[in-house]
Amino acid sequence: MSRRDTVVCPCKGWKVRVIGGKYKGRHLSTIKDLGIRPTGDRLKASLFDILGDSVRGKAILDLYAGTGAIGIEGLSRGASRAVFVERERRGLQVLRGNLERCGIREEYRVMGADVDRALKKLQRQGERFDLIFFDPPYECQATERVLRWIQRSDVLVRGGIAIAQHPRRDPVPDAVDDLVRVRTSCQGSNCVSFYRWRAGDERTGAPASPSR
Repeated sequence: MSRRDTVVCPCKGWKVRVIGGKYKGRHLSTIKDLGIRPTGDRLKASLFDILGDSVRGKAILDLYAGTGAIGIEGLSRGASRAVFVERERRGLQVLRGNLERCGIREEYRVMGADVDRALKKLQRQGERFDLIFFDPPYECQATERVLRWIQRSDVLVRGGIAIAQHPRRDPVPDAVDDLVRVRTSCQGSNCVSFYRWRAGDERTGAPASPSR
């Protein structure tokens, strides 16, 4: 989830729901004055169609979590656990409410912190994740900056995937040091780009490279 200072997102104007798995059909709340922009159903469906059954049993880190829609979708589809990072106090209230609304009582953790600080803390605690999703605020080079944070923190496991949501019009890097873009999928004006460790990196061996 991302936010712009000038965006208004009325709850009734956004149909945010879980689209697959055991919580399918559950509606999620958002709040208009934080400008939280939920990931649309078409893009979310494309993302999880690409991931397929690989979500099952995996640990997910949902950065800039907003309503928590991505992490909740992952849990619905069989992820073993999810960590949600969101710094806005009222956003955290909505996120926790959505987890409760779906009846999710375990298998998750909510962190009220900015992304860089949260990644450093997770590293200190020895946390590792198979999938890291992030949809940063719309600003120049945000995707590259977050990928550098992820790489520095070393919380992405061997063979893991970092997934960046971004506007179609905004270029994203083909690689950030040892994280390499292996696929991009777009729906309307938004895209998701998939990054994996460079082949031969000692943390990953030689990961597969899906076609773009």
